[in-house]
Amino acid sequence: MVSHQLWPLCFLVSDDIVTELVQKEIKDCEANNKSWVIQGFPRTKVQALSLQKMGIIPDKFVCLKVKDSASLARIKNNLIGINQSLYGPELEDLATQCLQEYNLNMKGV
Repeated sequence: MVSHQLWPLCFLVSDDIVTELVQKEIKDCEANNKSWVIQGFPRTKVQALSLQKMGIIPDKFVCLKVKDSASLARIKNNLIGINQSLYGPELEDLATQCLQEYNLNMKGV
């Protein structure tokens, strides 16, 4: 089991903050008659619903399929970059939980 102190590492920025930043950028682009593409958003059901509340319905959605092993390796590298003391089973468990949470969120998106 992963320590409760480590679990928040998977969620570095809240949905509210991310949504607010995305909304501001979209408004700026549209005010200047610029086209826009969002990469890496939405990542959660809450973020997807926030787009809908903003009146933004994407006309294209690209979801790249990546092997779980590749995703886990990247997640582990990111986690170690945040906390270099993570290793072994604790790192494995946390990375697996992060990937499971991501996959759950993608179903909602």
